[in-house]
Amino acid sequence: MEWRKRTASSGLPALDLPTDVGGQGLGAREMVNLFEHAGRYSLDLRDISGGAHSRTLLDSQEPEQREIMRKVAQGKGYVAIAITEPSHGSDIAGMQSTSKKVEGGYILNGEKKYNARLENGTHVVIFTQAPSSTPEHPKLNTFVLPLDYPGLKILSLEAGGLK
Repeated sequence: MEWRKRTASSGLPALDLPTDVGGQGLGAREMVNLFEHAGRYSLDLRDISGGAHSRTLLDSQEPEQREIMRKVAQGKGYVAIAITEPSHGSDIAGMQSTSKKVEGGYILNGEKKYNARLENGTHVVIFTQAPSSTPEHPKLNTFVLPLDYPGLKILSLEAGGLK
């Protein structure tokens, strides 16, 4: 996060984000070339450039989500991602986490494991099975929460590879 803050004035954290949130609007090919080059030196260095997991919010026009992307572009925010589960990995059809619509919002239940960049994040994108999901036609619901959201519990585990 410190590197992202220090490089924000040069636009590095916002290279692939849309210009309306302060990004540079670079495409996938340019970002892949940049990631390849940066990854030769450090996988952490690779994660300094671009919007990373905040890109999952790109299709949203919700003001709150656009503001999250602005913070990412400014080096003041970072979005982690939670899809992998202890007993099913990233198998969408086997996902056990659920979400249920209730008055005033949703109730999320489940457990994720080996999620990317939680220690650096300000927000996390969480995937759950949609109520209409079937094994033949899995469907996901996607939520973005601040990491300090009440009821969200985060435990740190040592993982192989990235630290």
